[in-house]
Amino acid sequence: EFLDAPAQEDDLRPAWALVAMRSALKKEAARGLQETYEFHVNEEAFHLRVTDGEVEALQGPAVDPDLVVRGDTQAFLDLAAGRVEPAEALDSGEIRIEGDLETWTRCVEVLGLSLTPKEKTEHQDNEALKRS
Repeated sequence: EFLDAPAQEDDLRPAWALVAMRSALKKEAARGLQETYEFHVNEEAFHLRVTDGEVEALQGPAVDPDLVVRGDTQAFLDLAAGRVEPAEALDSGEIRIEGDLETWTRCVEVLGLSLTPKEKTEHQDNEALKRS
């Protein structure tokens, strides 16, 4: 775990979730991808533009995103800190997505969040084969 869970009286700001997520980005997971992921944290929007290994974080909503992810600040901080697994966040409803699960899984990989073996995508397997 990177961070302790915030206390109930702590003031949580949506931009903090962006900073936490940006610090964990995995450029190697972004190789070969051309996607845009939009995030709505509380009432604020930002997006990640992924272009073949490069990841750009931008304020505001994206034009035609491949995936839209919604949740509150606490849910995003919990994901970034490793206190909750991505699949668990979806199952509980803390995080909601608009898009397919394969795109969500690639997004999770780019964000450097933990994956269980069953959540590996074909893209990730192909990248591993290229390196071997």
